Order: sequence, then structure tokens, then C-alpha cells
Amino acid sequence: MKKATQHSPTQIAALIAEAVRNHQNGALAMAEVQYRQALASEPSNYAALHMLAVIGYQTNQFEESIKLFRQAESQGANDPSFLVNYGATLKSARRFEEALEKYDRALAIKPDNFEALYNKAQLLNELKRYDEAIEVSKQCMAIRPDDSDAITSYGIALKNMGRWIEALDRFDEAITVNPESVFAHICMGEVLRSHGWLNAGDLFYKRALDLDPRNPVARTHRAVNALMHGRLEDGWKEYDGRFWYLEERVPRRPVPPVYWGGEDLTGKSLLIWTEQGIGDAIIYSSMILEIAARARAVYLECEPRLVPIFSRSFPGVQVFTLRDGARSAPEVPIADYQSAIGSLGRFMRPTLDSFPRHNGYLVPDKNKVAEFKRRYAPGPVVGISWRSSKQAAALVKSVPLLEWAPILRVPGIKFVNLQYGDNSAEIEEVKRKLGVEIIEDSSVNALKDMDGFLAQVAALDLVVSVSNTTVHVAGATNVPVWLALPNKGLGLWYWFQRRADSPWYPSMRIFRGQVENLNILGDLAWWSNIVGRIASDLDDLASRKRMK
Repeated sequence: MKKATQHSPTQIAALIAEAVRNHQNGALAMAEVQYRQALASEPSNYAALHMLAVIGYQTNQFEESIKLFRQAESQGANDPSFLVNYGATLKSARRFEEALEKYDRALAIKPDNFEALYNKAQLLNELKRYDEAIEVSKQCMAIRPDDSDAITSYGIALKNMGRWIEALDRFDEAITVNPESVFAHICMGEVLRSHGWLNAGDLFYKRALDLDPRNPVARTHRAVNALMHGRLEDGWKEYDGRFWYLEERVPRRPVPPVYWGGEDLTGKSLLIWTEQGIGDAIIYSSMILEIAARARAVYLECEPRLVPIFSRSFPGVQVFTLRDGARSAPEVPIADYQSAIGSLGRFMRPTLDSFPRHNGYLVPDKNKVAEFKRRYAPGPVVGISWRSSKQAAALVKSVPLLEWAPILRVPGIKFVNLQYGDNSAEIEEVKRKLGVEIIEDSSVNALKDMDGFLAQVAALDLVVSVSNTTVHVAGATNVPVWLALPNKGLGLWYWFQRRADSPWYPSMRIFRGQVENLNILGDLAWWSNIVGRIASDLDDLASRKRMK
């Protein structure tokens, strides 16, 4: 075995200097070799450990990078640059509190360190500590008034607080000081889209792509714009950008098998895996039986709560899940192709005319449905859900239960709580202030038992809900469902624009509330436009039931 070359201190310094030059010029592989050569001679060399850790960060090898940072931490304890780089790696590994501690240590050494302040502002946005993010962004701007990224970071905090008009001002300022800021153009487009100004937003996404043609964030936002407009063929083409834009929530699986690109599936097998949330899995699963009819075999990987539902609903499809890193199936199916479930739409739903009418595609447990019907009789029985659990959209989508008063006061209706989580305080308040009883069925826990929840929904005469998993469950079982939706600020493309119906769910009616003030989320009150209409139509429905 050849003995590793030992270098003198002078040679080590020269080797690291050359490695740094290669590193700066983008020759990461060569730089890594040289840093490791230096460490072979001097294992505790601070510069080599630090820079090798930075390469780990740049190549997404975060855990290996963190190990190297730890080795050098005692030597870098008073080096703000080291602490900022360490924090950036921890942030990318989603170890947010540890990253924040590194930024604070760097700032304790050098309070006006722009990189530490800027990274801290971004991290505070991630942590949803928006007031603090604004204050730190202001400190950045005091140091560099014309730094477009710092101005944009300030705008993001404002946007996340719902202060969209102020956010537009900041993004406009960022573009003014740097007309080539891809980041600011994307953020401007996002706010404009949130206002419902899709065409205006599209111009900024297009400009971002002119500046950076492969930018996955701009690609994804532009795709969503096209999908919301109903231009499905255009939208689906770029929708795969979500794998890079939302990589923590929507990881793209490695190959093999190769990704399905619309090839003939006769005699072939296809592995499909669900993505994003339960609602997304349910809406896209409407394509499973159609794709299964084209292939020799289809394997469907989903989260555990959906396994009994999908197994019952899609006969002939092998349904399995991941548990603690191991699939529940005896063996991992070997397939000819694979696809994310949302990517099926490009080939199965290329136009609005390609959506089939259906009478429900998810099959509930008949015995459970019968038991719920017996328990809730006589009707009419209406399930209600008023809140979203997704923090990013909760303030826009949700409606305080007490604001449902006109609906809850409709006589002759039995209301059943379908809202997941602990809602006892709100339900008690409604009982106390409105004198209305809402049935809470303790036998159902939608967060743990989707199969039981599916049966509960299937037993109802109607569901009235904001946009959350409940409406997907109702639509997928063909239960009449009335969806309460703001006409702006939501951005869920699959409800499209201006439609009162849903191509995905024939049993759905959409009530779109008019947003009066988009600048402050708490002042949206979009539901005030539609609760009266929903109550009136519900009263008509109850009257017809009473007349029978």
C-alpha cells in the first residue's frame, strides 16, 4: 500500500491556497481532493476542515458537512464567517434552532455582520417569527440600503403576515435597485397571484425565467398560474418544477425505474407514489383506475392512513406504504416505470374536457356507513368544517365557527362536526351564544383513522366546508359538498378561477366570497359575502326534505 504523502507546513499552506482558488472557480472536485490531502498531513487544519465543510454544504451533503464543522468548531468559535457558514448548513438540514444559535454567536462577535443578519432574517421567516424577521431585515438595510435581497426578505415577512400591499412596495423597491433580481421578481409575481391578478403575476414569472431560464420556483409558479386559468396542457408541462422548488415536502424519487412520460403501458408495470398532503393524494387518486386499465400492473405507495381506503377502492392495484423506512409490502415492487401521482395529470387530464363524470371513486366501509346513518338519523344531516391546518393558508382559508351563525341557525338541520383536532371551545361557544347543538362524534379521529372519517362523511346528506381534506373526502365519495372559498389570496389551482363547480368532483358547488381588504389577513372577512347565500340554499334544502 502506498503511503500517503506528508507535506510540510509551507506545502500545506500552498496546497490550501490552490484549493481555495479552485474552489472559488467552481472546480469543487479538485478543491475537495486538495483539502483532503492537506488534512491527511494535518488532520486538525482549520482552513481545510472549514472549506471542506463548505463544499459539503454546496453539494447538499449536509450531515457530512455538519460533522466537519463540529471538528473545526473550537477553532472557529470566534470566526463570524465560520459561524455563518455553519448556520447555513444547519438551516439547509432544517435544524433551525441550532442554525439560529450560530447566527446569534456570529452577531455577538460582529453585530453589523451583514451575512449573519441576512441569513437570520431568512431563518426567522422560516420559523414564522415575522415581526423579528422584519426588524432584522431593517438592520440589513441599514448596512446595505440598496441590497435587493435584504429588501426582498423584508417583503417576504410582510407577505407572510398578510400585509400584501406593503410587501408589493418592498418587492417593487428591490426590483428598482436591482432589475435583474430573480428573487424579487418571483416574490412580486406571487403576491400579484395572491390578489387574483394572475396575468400581472405571470409577467414577473416570465421575467424571472428570462433572467434564469431553469429557475424551479418561477417555473412552478408559472405552471400553477396556467393550471388555475384552465390551460392544463401548458401548466402540466412545467408542474414538475415542484420537485426542486418544494424538495423538502415533495422529494423526487431516484431512478430506476425511469419516469413515465406517457409511453404505452400495455404489458408494462407502473409504480405511483403520493405526494404533498392527504387532500392532494385524494384528488389525484381519481386517475388511478384509469391508469390501471392501461397497464399490466400498478403499484401505489401512500401513507398508512390511506392504505385501507385505496386497497378497497382500487381492486387489482397493489397498495403499500413506508413505515419507519421499510415498506409494508413483503417486497418492493419492481416496475417498468414510476410516476408521482400529481404528474399523472399531464397525460390523463390534458384539458378540462378530459375530466370524466363519476359517482365517487373512493369506496367507504359499508358497515361503518350504515352505523353512522343509524346513529345520526333522522336527517337532514350536514357535516361542517371551518378551518385549515396548513399554517401558510390557514388565515386565508379558515372561517371562525361563530361567523357561521346564519348557517347554523337554519331550522331542521342536524349539524355534525367534521373539523379535525380539538374544537370543543368553539363548539361550546356556539352552543352558549347561538343555542345550537353540533354533534361531536368521539368515535372518529380523522387525523388517525381516515377510513372511519370516510365512512362518516359518506353517511351524511351534505358537507359544507372551507378548503381542506374534508371537501376532498366528500367529493371523492360523491357526497354533495358546498365549498366556501375566498375569490383571492388562496392560490389552490385545482379549484380554478370563477367556477361554481369542480371538474374533479361532480357533487361539488363552490361559493366564492368576495375579498374586500387583501392587505390585512385578519380583515379579509370574505365569508360575509356568502354565509347568507349558503344559509338560504340550505334552508331550501331542508324545506324540501321536510316536505317529503
